[in-house]
This record gives sequence, C-alpha cells and structure tokens, in this order.
Amino acid sequence: WKTDAMDRPQRITLSRILAVNWYGFRRIIDVRGLTLLCGENGTGKSALLDLVQFVLLGSKGARFNRAATGDGKRPTGRDRDLRGYCLCDTNTQTKDGQPRYLRPSGVTLAALEFEWPLEAGEAEPRRETWGVRVEYEGPTSDARYVWFFTPCRLHWGDLTREADLTQPGRQEMLAEDEFRVRIKRDLQG
Repeated sequence: WKTDAMDRPQRITLSRILAVNWYGFRRIIDVRGLTLLCGENGTGKSALLDLVQFVLLGSKGARFNRAATGDGKRPTGRDRDLRGYCLCDTNTQTKDGQPRYLRPSGVTLAALEFEWPLEAGEAEPRRETWGVRVEYEGPTSDARYVWFFTPCRLHWGDLTREADLTQPGRQEMLAEDEFRVRIKRDLQG
C-alpha cells in the first residue's frame, strides 16, 4: 500500500495475465481497474481463475475448480489438473482408456504482471512479472517447472522465436535453456 498526496491509498494492481498454451488460451490479456470476467459456459472463465491461483499459490497450493466440469467429475473420472491445462485435455478418452489431449507435448507459460502506482516524475509505472514455465515432454511425463520473476513487462518476443526461417511469422516457445538465459541475462530476472 502507498498513499498519494491527498493521503488516498494507492494499490499495486494486476495489470496483465499471460496465458500461453494454458488450456485453449494463447494470449496476453491486459487487465485494467475493476475487471469483470464473463462469458458463456465453457469459454474459459474458470481456466483463467485457475491460472491466477496456480501462479499465486504454486503447484502444491492450487486446487483447481472442480465445479467447472459440471458435476465436479469429468467423464474420464478425473478432475481438472495441471497436465490437462498444459496439454489441453479434450475431456475424452483414447481406445485404451487414457485421457486424450490436443497437444501431445509442449510448453505452457502462466504469469501475472503487477503494476505499481506511478511515482512523481515517472513516465512509466514500475512493473513486475511473476510466473512459471511448465513443460511436458508427453502425456505421461512429469512436468518440468521454471518459476521466474522479471522486473519488467514481458512481450511475445521474450517468450518465443521464429520456428522456421523459411516461414516468417511462425513462432515457437523458447527452449528451457534459452528461456532461462532470456529471463536472467536479458531481463535481469
């Protein structure tokens, strides 16, 4: 908490949600002031709230929204979990009874950007981004986590690189080592 010249409280606020390969999301969502999260059933409201909870509480503290699956149970008998969010669980099974995912492997980035009140003489407010890079090599592998902090705003170019130089514009997530270097060396995280 801080106070302005008139002794009114000013707060640190959530300014962005980074949901890259989190269920069906591949977006950086700007959040300003009082925000209403609304939409029809199945549009991802609970998925975004679960992302916020996961970043704030970590993998041991997060309890994903069971009610978002209807009666709290998925047809496969499983509740929502991190693997399902990262690999995009289709809520169906393969012929051998295993869960089916849209992505057989991949990298997910879940992060929150916070903004401090503007200080006198500052053109831009102080921003920090806190989050996690989660990678699954396959549906049965364990997750690899890189928890991170940056004292700045993240952009797409901080997270991705050209996938194929013969096809400009096609981006892929940075490999784990590249991501660590980008955060530590380039962004002082």
